[in-house]
Amino acid sequence: MRQITKDNSTLNVVAHVILRNMWEYYITELPDENGIGWALVMGDVVEYGSIAQADIDAYGMSYTTQLDDLMPPVGWAWADSVLA
Repeated sequence: MRQITKDNSTLNVVAHVILRNMWEYYITELPDENGIGWALVMGDVVEYGSIAQADIDAYGMSYTTQLDDLMPPVGWAWADSVLA
């Protein structure tokens, strides 16, 4: 898990997915038993909302929980690299 921050908002990122359409999911809650999770999504715009495991399974081309070398979402920063 790694935290991202923007202004007064902080989110816990547990995984990262890239779909074939090049959208990126910064997953904050893994999909539940119904296949629905939560993520900050970098698509046409950057937005936070629900995601479907079915989309990850059908269109995912990259999945990782290794977040150390990953760039943060546009407009966000990794909390551990923000100067106090």
